[in-house]
Amino acid sequence: MSDPRGRCSYCHASVGRKNVKTCGECRNVRYCSKRCQAKAWPDHKKCCTGDVRQAVAGDPVGTALLEGLTKWTNDWRDALQSWSLWAMNLHNYPEDRLATHIFVVELETRPGARSTSSKKYFRMIGGKVMTREEVLQILVEMDSPARNIEAFKNDQRGNHVIQCMIIAEGMVKFLWFGQRDALTGETVSPLDKKVDPEFADVLAKFWEPAMIDAIEKGDPSMTQDFIKSVLLKTVPGLKAIISIPKNAESSSSAQIEGVPA
Repeated sequence: MSDPRGRCSYCHASVGRKNVKTCGECRNVRYCSKRCQAKAWPDHKKCCTGDVRQAVAGDPVGTALLEGLTKWTNDWRDALQSWSLWAMNLHNYPEDRLATHIFVVELETRPGARSTSSKKYFRMIGGKVMTREEVLQILVEMDSPARNIEAFKNDQRGNHVIQCMIIAEGMVKFLWFGQRDALTGETVSPLDKKVDPEFADVLAKFWEPAMIDAIEKGDPSMTQDFIKSVLLKTVPGLKAIISIPKNAESSSSAQIEGVPA
C-alpha cells in the first residue's frame, strides 16, 4: 500500500514524502506540484484553517491532541475511506446520499497514548451515518465558532464526495474522500456498480464493530480482513483464499473545525 503522506491530495499520484509539499496554513493536505495546489485551492480554501494551531499554541493538552489527531488521521486515511464508503451503503439509498449525509466517528484518547504508536493514539467510541442537519446541530452544541458553522453550511461538494467527521474530545476534524477521472480530472462517483446491493447491505450492517476492533488493535489493514470475512459468509462455495487489492489510491482533504474548550 502506498504511503498516504507521500500522495498528492489532488491528483492522487504517489510520489514519496520528499516530493510533496504540505499546505503552509493548515498542514493537512499535500501536493506534488504548484499546479495541483492551484487546482485544489477553490475547494480547499473552504476548509483551510491555519488558525487552529495558533489557537492551541499555549495549551499543551490541546497541542498534543491536535498532533495526535493529525498523525492518527494520516495513518488511518485509507482505512477511513473504506469504512465510510461501506457505511454509506450507496447501492441501497437514493442517489443524493453523499450530498445529504456525513460519516461520523467519535474517538477518545487511549491511556498512555503519547508513548505508543500514532496508530494506537485513539480508541473508537462509536460511529454512524448522520444527516447534514444532525451534524450541524452537533457543531452548534459544541459551541463551534460561527465562521466554522457558516463554512460547513456553505461547503456543498455534491454527490461524488464522501464527507467524514471525526470527533475527538472536543476537537472536530473533517475529511473528504473522492476519486478523479485520470483524463478529465473531474470528481467521479465512488459507487462501484459491480458490487451486489445485498453484499453492500451486509457491509453496512456490520462495519461499526469491525472498525472499533481494528482501531482498538491499531491495525488499518484489518479493513481487508473485514471484506474477506463478509465475502466468505455471503458468497456460496467460496473456499480459496481471497486476494483483495490494497485500497485504491484516492484523494482526500482535511479540515479541523474546532479546538478543545
